[in-house]
Amino acid sequence: MMTRTKPKQSFPQWDFELDAPISVVAFGPDAAMFALGDGTIRLLRAGESKYESAAAHSGAILCGALDTNGNGILTGGGDGRLVHTLADGQCNLVASTGGRWVEHVAVHPKGALSWSHGRTVELAFATQESRFEFDLTSSCGGLAYEPNAERLAAAHYGGVVLLGLEDGQLTHDQLEWKGSHIAVSWSPDTRFLVSAMQEAALHVWRLSDKRDLHMAGYPAKPRHLAWLADGLRLATSGGPGALTWRFDGEAGPEGHVAELLGQRDELATAIAWHPVSPVLAVGFRDGLVSLVEPGSDRAPIIRVPDGDMITGLAWKPDGRVLAWGTEKGSAALIDLSKVET
Repeated sequence: MMTRTKPKQSFPQWDFELDAPISVVAFGPDAAMFALGDGTIRLLRAGESKYESAAAHSGAILCGALDTNGNGILTGGGDGRLVHTLADGQCNLVASTGGRWVEHVAVHPKGALSWSHGRTVELAFATQESRFEFDLTSSCGGLAYEPNAERLAAAHYGGVVLLGLEDGQLTHDQLEWKGSHIAVSWSPDTRFLVSAMQEAALHVWRLSDKRDLHMAGYPAKPRHLAWLADGLRLATSGGPGALTWRFDGEAGPEGHVAELLGQRDELATAIAWHPVSPVLAVGFRDGLVSLVEPGSDRAPIIRVPDGDMITGLAWKPDGRVLAWGTEKGSAALIDLSKVET
């Protein structure tokens, strides 16, 4: 049975009430960045009681991703704008869609950038001056870049399209599976592509031969996908705790049973692996946040449940501080540099 405990000691924590639903939580080297339903970006720093606010959008922020350097955040909104907000609060317009919602954005470490509105995906490659557009067969469900290349995966109804650049021309390769794909992620070693599905399932492709594997039976949509730093384990939301799958063999998760971490009678709604250690932060629908670890039956509680759903979790790159945000606009930073799980 899971042993659920509170930390043996208290840890420095900074709490903020931001007065709007929090849709994205990201952590740069210095500040945690919270994207809100009122169109603002709030920049919070551990040890400070005040925060900076930037008016990035005139409507709700629907998506966000750290920029290439991790010092700012790119956000898409219901106002049809893609905006780059820097750590000093400066907002720069990157693109406008004429009012069509920007629902997904992805950034590559080498500088490539993509975003989607409806079924259209726009791509800006780091090596090309011109932008490219590609129309999917249905609305885009998620975007993700291949870690070591500028190839982009775009999820949609019926599968995932891989978009790349060859001799200055946009290329595409279709991975098919019937159903609605609502999120997508590459394994860090780029051997596998994983999609989350509206039908409460995962689908996995081994890219070397396109062999695929379907994992059904989730209680809810597994919207959040997160890889352990070594790439050998994938964690997902959508269950009564975090479901983790092993990817340490040639066939990925095939033949393995998922390990359920932090099991409770509530759905896990947000997850984030520690950037160095095999520790996973799990947020739940009732507002609880706990720390779990594969192979351990302990789950220290770092936020008690209050009915306010956790919508985002992010670690500072050095792994010392964890940030979370909730559906009602509560945010916090907690210094966990000395926690023992």
